[in-house]
Amino acid sequence: MDPKMRRNVSPSASVASFRSRVESETDYEGDIVAPRPRHSYSPTWLSNFDDPDGSGQPAIPIRVSSPLNPNAQRHARKLSVPTFPASPKRQSSLNLASGSPLRTRQDSWLVPTSLNDVRMESPARRWVRWMARMGMRDWVLPLSIAATIWAKWTVGLGGYSGYATPPMHGDYEAQRHWMEITLHLPTREWYFYDLRYWGLDYPPLTAYVSYICGLVAHYINPSWVALDTSRGVEKAESKVFMRATVLVLDLLVYIPAIVWFTRLWWTSRSRRSQNIALLTILLQPSLTLIDNGHFQYNSVMLGLTVLSLNLLNSGQDVLAAIAFVFSLCFKQMALYYSPVIFAYLLGKCISLPSSKGYVHLAKIVVTTIISFLVLFAPFILQAFPTVLAQSLHRIFPFSRGLFEDKVANFWCATNVVIKWRKWIGPSTLPRLATAATLVAILPPMLHILGISWSLRETEISAATPLPTTPTSTVDAPTVNESSITTSSEAPDQRQPFPSTSTLAPISETQQSSDTGFPSAHGPSPTINLILFALFNSSMAFFLFSFQVHEKSILLPLLPITLIMSGRSEADVESGTWEWGVLLNNVAVFRFV
Repeated sequence: MDPKMRRNVSPSASVASFRSRVESETDYEGDIVAPRPRHSYSPTWLSNFDDPDGSGQPAIPIRVSSPLNPNAQRHARKLSVPTFPASPKRQSSLNLASGSPLRTRQDSWLVPTSLNDVRMESPARRWVRWMARMGMRDWVLPLSIAATIWAKWTVGLGGYSGYATPPMHGDYEAQRHWMEITLHLPTREWYFYDLRYWGLDYPPLTAYVSYICGLVAHYINPSWVALDTSRGVEKAESKVFMRATVLVLDLLVYIPAIVWFTRLWWTSRSRRSQNIALLTILLQPSLTLIDNGHFQYNSVMLGLTVLSLNLLNSGQDVLAAIAFVFSLCFKQMALYYSPVIFAYLLGKCISLPSSKGYVHLAKIVVTTIISFLVLFAPFILQAFPTVLAQSLHRIFPFSRGLFEDKVANFWCATNVVIKWRKWIGPSTLPRLATAATLVAILPPMLHILGISWSLRETEISAATPLPTTPTSTVDAPTVNESSITTSSEAPDQRQPFPSTSTLAPISETQQSSDTGFPSAHGPSPTINLILFALFNSSMAFFLFSFQVHEKSILLPLLPITLIMSGRSEADVESGTWEWGVLLNNVAVFRFV
């Protein structure tokens, strides 16, 4: 080999083992590159590097497209990209001597097409590929879940807010205290008992879960949840039990919902891509730090929300409404999602024929009301309306003020210049926050409702028969068969995130047999927009709503992480992936 080329090419500069992102999303067929440490590269691959002009640079050009990095082209010129020896079946498709390799589906892994390909080659992606190459594809899912549990448990080995700081003792004591009061007190006293010491301020489903956990804790060691006398207990065994309850609820609610999401929403993607999406969601850092580091149960609320989304995408709107009510009744922060869920369900009813739309809407409304009544029944049937009013007062604490501590929303940030609490009365601040929030959440709601209405108008126009002239003989119009969209050719409405301008009416398999209107048994085409709308709505609540807690950032992080899990070339080129990573990383700062 030319000594000049040896000086310019080094194994540390090799990035040729990275497959392009587009090709890595394909099925398992073909060779799959196993992860290999750089020091194990054999020098024999250098002999296959072609240098036709003696410049020491590869004959294969690199296409750089990174809108967020203006210096990418300058850095790319410094890269020397060698290639691995091609297998016999690939040799015919390579023409290194001419400097223009013929890229096929099998050999496209040899050279990255952009610097984005290098950046996207995460350890999780390489591990999933390696598992497939070793013939252990069926083990990826259980091992991914086991790795997630291990990571969450490891985070729990660290400290937490309020440790050894009497008299309140932090989040651990709050969760333990709620187990204590729900276990020993009747339901009518849950929202009244000693409110200055971690009074219960979450909806009934949280209280019911605390009661069940309290029963288990009392069975193991009654001193952990003894009424009043257990305050400030920080025994190692008690903390292990508390952290175990978080993991058990993850396994029961959150993880199954996420697994179903990756299988349902990305059904056209390869199983490998679905597993990578699963790891992307399960290893979200902010949720892990808050729940497993600080004894929280936000994953239950988020898991119920994802379950509701899965049911919406399956066309089970009534069950989806029940799941979302359970999410709301576990933590009131799920209210951040309610405008979009309401707009989607109302829009679907609008897109249906009038009679079917009214019936479908009535089913959803009745089911929602019954679900709320069942969950609040113990507080309605006892000393009505005093107990119910007190529970609502604790769930929506307007008396606490516009914001607490230092939360990165609009009111806290502008309070440096505009002293909101000083210049505006306490009774006016909630109204101001409500008005600002409504203005911010209207665009995604109107977008979904507008598309639903346009779909209805399109179906009405298509179902309206053309006028005929009975007195004259008119030849039947010729139908161009190529213009007819069959059910097999219709776009798959379960594949989210096409451009909004390309949304089409529901395919024939999801239409009623007697009319051209959509059927109530399938998802609405606006399901393609729901994750984006959820992010907009939850971020609007986080920025402008009243009494925002710093952990409320988990609400916008869920939909943006779900979007990131189905990343594509378009997402990277548009910056969706980069913005999602940035938001997740910034959100971690407050909880480290």
